Amino acid sequence: MNFGQQLEVPDGLGSLAAGTRYYYSGRSADHGILLIWFYRTKDKQWRVSYVHMSARLVEKELTRSPPGIKPCQWQNSLPPALVDLEGINCDELSEHAFKRKKSHLDDVQHRLESIYPLLDHEQEILQAQNPLKEIARIQKRLGLGSHVHRLQYWFFSYLLHGRNLWSLKPNTHRNGTWSRRDEVHSEKKFGRPHAGGKRRGWSSTYFREQVIESYLSRCGLGKTMRSIHSLACTEDFGCITIFDDQDRPQMIHPMNRPFPTYGQFRQIVINKFGLKQVQSTVYGQARMRKDAVVDEGNYSAQYANALESLEVDAYRCDDRPIGSASSDPLPALIVARAICGVTGKRLGIGFSIGGERQEAYKAMLVSMTMPAEMLARVYGLPKDAIRGHEPVMARSVLSDRGPAGQQSLLDGLEAKFPVKSITTSYSGQSKPTVESSNPRSTALEGAPSFIQSSHTVASMMKREVLRTLAENYQSNIIDRLTPNTLHEFHTLSYPATPHFYWKYLSDRLRTCAQSMDWRDAIRVFATPARFKVDKAGVEWKGVTFSSTKFREGLHEKLMRRGVEDIAGYTLSLVVRCVWVEVDGNLHALEPNLRIQFDQEELLLPLSSLMDIEQVKAEVDSATREAAQASLAHLHKTVKEQTGLEFSAGQRRGGSPKKTGAAHAEAKALRGVQWRRA
Repeated sequence: MNFGQQLEVPDGLGSLAAGTRYYYSGRSADHGILLIWFYRTKDKQWRVSYVHMSARLVEKELTRSPPGIKPCQWQNSLPPALVDLEGINCDELSEHAFKRKKSHLDDVQHRLESIYPLLDHEQEILQAQNPLKEIARIQKRLGLGSHVHRLQYWFFSYLLHGRNLWSLKPNTHRNGTWSRRDEVHSEKKFGRPHAGGKRRGWSSTYFREQVIESYLSRCGLGKTMRSIHSLACTEDFGCITIFDDQDRPQMIHPMNRPFPTYGQFRQIVINKFGLKQVQSTVYGQARMRKDAVVDEGNYSAQYANALESLEVDAYRCDDRPIGSASSDPLPALIVARAICGVTGKRLGIGFSIGGERQEAYKAMLVSMTMPAEMLARVYGLPKDAIRGHEPVMARSVLSDRGPAGQQSLLDGLEAKFPVKSITTSYSGQSKPTVESSNPRSTALEGAPSFIQSSHTVASMMKREVLRTLAENYQSNIIDRLTPNTLHEFHTLSYPATPHFYWKYLSDRLRTCAQSMDWRDAIRVFATPARFKVDKAGVEWKGVTFSSTKFREGLHEKLMRRGVEDIAGYTLSLVVRCVWVEVDGNLHALEPNLRIQFDQEELLLPLSSLMDIEQVKAEVDSATREAAQASLAHLHKTVKEQTGLEFSAGQRRGGSPKKTGAAHAEAKALRGVQWRRA
């Protein structure tokens, strides 16, 4: 048994009590085994006591079954007075302690110096019949200045805890931890004395519950604590304001009843609800989340597979499209996009003009399910320009509470897949992937101005489709890759972009994407419409639609039946292609080509491991080069497809004027009939 080992007596034994921690302090031939323990007096002072036990009895109790004496499960490195500091670096604690004339280290050194003479007589004390009296005798003989009780406590604390210097630390770590709400303090007013006298004011015991009720009845967004306190004092506590001879206002109670000061009111509320909750009530969750001192975690860490989370949001194009019938600026084009929350890949796109509308989100969901060739034909682009697109649908949708969160859309969503969660508006951190993926604009100061684009609505839509697809090859997502995935990207020569991360996960069947036929998507998400049947085809909004397949008997069949109109579907701002429902079948009124989609698979073994920083640097470099090349290709493709530069246009002074021609064209683009008064 080691010197200083701590023992317990589960059922008590003679003079030994259960629940007390005893320290083995050696043995002698004359007195047997010496056990020391520490106890606290009524005046909260720590003292030392001892007992001598027969060595044979102690050994018998240690070896019996079950043992009557056994080592404590936890062997403390500090005395009972300092047990709360177990495992704490006291050296560092001393450095960060409140500055005072003497540090904790100074106190410890002073106590150690006080017991130095006793340590020279260590064996005499431990072998004595009464160790405590022996310490008192030595103290008196050597003229030691410290009190004998303190010397006894310091001596055994230091000796029985491995001569740990910090076992001599004063037990001041719990100072100030008592509760002011204890009944013994109910009549005393704490805190800094009032300027009008130290006895002015009342203890918070008198009005604590009333303060809580008053706060709850008045708190809310934008309501500060000081304004709530002012109303509470006058309306709930019945206080009045008077002015002294120097015209200084003072708040008093006409019946001299207790009421809280501002400091008391604030302290009671914060103690009850916590500072974070109180601030959230005043400033709102969005501001508290934005200004949080520490992050609550990585948002994407909860997901592991492609399309395990889908985020949708919309952004406004900086430049205003030009009207096709006039040079007037039209309302801004709104682009709604669906983005994989894990890989960052852009999966779908939809449009509206003048505002964030449901139809844009519906068109976005339909585009997710379209094959590349159909998506190209819908927006008037060659199939080769739709790089990396593949039809998918998510099992869950994460949206803000804009038009995408309206009940009419949700009803359709729930018919095909569950909505996982809907975040509050103006809460970008709830959907960080899509928010961080939106194009950035430079905030300008001074007089207002706007960019008048040379693009029409149609060419601007082409530009945004190409931009969205190009970002799958431009965005750097290297920080999302785990070290193992980073090594595999390096081996496969993959740049760290959304497209290749999606491909990497899909090739390994790490995907939550599901299939949804584009016809079903059109029936669920597209905008219903009625099409008039005439000899030329079907007419909608003054435009006639037809197709080769439609003319091969189906058109004539409808005419012979005398059908005047049929049901169909359209997409927001899209008139290149519509779909009609005939005999339960959906027909596109443009050629419906057979699509062959070959997905390349590249599975190479990981041949070697390299330094993670070097690998990351090389992958990052490849990603920058790939992004630059993709950006150049984007600008070239936009010019080829639209005949205009990517940023063609000029900045004009002032705000865009709302002309009649522009207003009429915007309504026509949204499919709103123009009616004359």
